[in-house]
Amino acid sequence: KMDAWNAGTIADNYGQKKSDYPQLANITVPKKGYFRSIKPYYFHAAVKGWNPINNGEVMVFNNRIAMNWDEVEDLAMLFSAVHNPGQGGKSKYGTQYGYFTETWFNYGWTVGGDCLYDLTGNGNWNFGLLDPNPNYIVKEGKTFEGRTGVTYQGGQTIAFYDKMEANKDEVLVPDAHGNYYRAEGVTKDGDGFATDGTKAGIWSAITTEIAKGNDSALIQLPSTREAFTRYLKLGCKQTSIVDNAYAIEVSPNPASITDINPIYKQFYTGNILCFVGESPLMQEIAAVADDYNLKWDIAPLVKYKKYENPADPFCDTVVAEGVDAGHSRNASLAINKRSSKIPEAKAFVKWMCGLDGQKARAQLGFFPTQASLMGELKFTGEYAPSNVKVFAESLKYQRPGDWWYMPDTAWVEAWCIDLNNNVRNDKKSFADWYSPAIKATNKSLKNYEKYKR
Repeated sequence: KMDAWNAGTIADNYGQKKSDYPQLANITVPKKGYFRSIKPYYFHAAVKGWNPINNGEVMVFNNRIAMNWDEVEDLAMLFSAVHNPGQGGKSKYGTQYGYFTETWFNYGWTVGGDCLYDLTGNGNWNFGLLDPNPNYIVKEGKTFEGRTGVTYQGGQTIAFYDKMEANKDEVLVPDAHGNYYRAEGVTKDGDGFATDGTKAGIWSAITTEIAKGNDSALIQLPSTREAFTRYLKLGCKQTSIVDNAYAIEVSPNPASITDINPIYKQFYTGNILCFVGESPLMQEIAAVADDYNLKWDIAPLVKYKKYENPADPFCDTVVAEGVDAGHSRNASLAINKRSSKIPEAKAFVKWMCGLDGQKARAQLGFFPTQASLMGELKFTGEYAPSNVKVFAESLKYQRPGDWWYMPDTAWVEAWCIDLNNNVRNDKKSFADWYSPAIKATNKSLKNYEKYKR
């Protein structure tokens, strides 16, 4: 509804019309999650730094439009002490950091990537987080038939085994750096990882389709590796991570997020501008917001989005966009089979999962599972979020995290423990982590070959 708002015919969701903002009198605000009117930051290899805010520059945050990777980094650097220093190790606004997300999911998933790939579609599992090959999405209103005969609809991303060049039932051979080789003529080391041969590359039908330009049914998206390193650069202090994804230090390291000082406390005490959190935290924050005079709200998760001209602050023409992506931590109610109150427990579970129980939860500030109860949400204190419907909208696309993919998490632990404990806490470089992680994970995944898709 931005066109109508810019024309002055409607108010925003806070009841404000454009005329209520004198700074915007001569500005048409573009359809962006975060807009700055003179010199927006956007990531490219030639520039390794943030553009400070100019005198007279106007900034607008829109919590109904998802920010892209550039916008969240730009906003986060504004509120990070390293880039916009103030007093006492804080930024000019009293914050130390600008943004935090615990997981890489809404980065990797938004471009169609994942940490677990099926090399054939038949359960030949492989660690895919460092895949350097681009991903592809089908344009709205179009269809595309993959290499294995799967027909993809508009808005769907192409699966790994359908984007790579291979013969029917050919199992590509991964190396220890994220690449994939054709099975015939490949040279392997003692652990079975490719060391030489022909790299698989993208399926020729996809490259032919992309060459059609505007008439193509496909749009190219970044690789899973690029998405992952863009996520990783948020918190690391290393001067260079990999592939020019230099660190920007806008996020606290995991070691600084403790039970005594959780990320939501760092948020409501003003140490961080924004963070990715779960719906139960809304009531936790609302309960203390009055004590900190904290006006706060909710916005959509960050999403991959490329503008036609990212250097032009007013350009909101999107030429490539990923899918909405986020993970769910849904809780379950279970009954112990040794309970002496099984009938009563069943009755409680049935009530709690029904409209009456969910209404009671909503009136205590907890997100209901039924969309019809959204109007029942109530929060403690004067300062309550207005944009709660973001959580309802996310129900359409949220999905389980990687620990859910297999019957156990041994294959996840093969790469994530070292990543979260050491790399993200600046105890180990990305370069020292990723190759051993690929080898250890792929070795572990051999134990899951019986689990077919």
